[in-house]
Amino acid sequence: MTHAGRHLGLSQPSVSRALTRLRRTFNNDLLVRGSGGMVPTPHAERLAKVLPTALGFDPRAGESRLCPGRMAVNGKNGNA
Repeated sequence: MTHAGRHLGLSQPSVSRALTRLRRTFNNDLLVRGSGGMVPTPHAERLAKVLPTALGFDPRAGESRLCPGRMAVNGKNGNA
């Protein structure tokens, strides 16, 4: 969670709380501890395929259709 927090610009406790909320929302562990770190569950992998489109993110443009001008920058949201 520490590495993910650094990548997202969030603290480790913030990432852990967000993961807990997502686990409750989707009624799934989403990430489980593996020998090399955290591993997505099959359900998390399916979500990763459909959520960008469902949330209006166009990976070709690097921009969210729901929030024009918001772009993904190294895994973070930032102003264009």
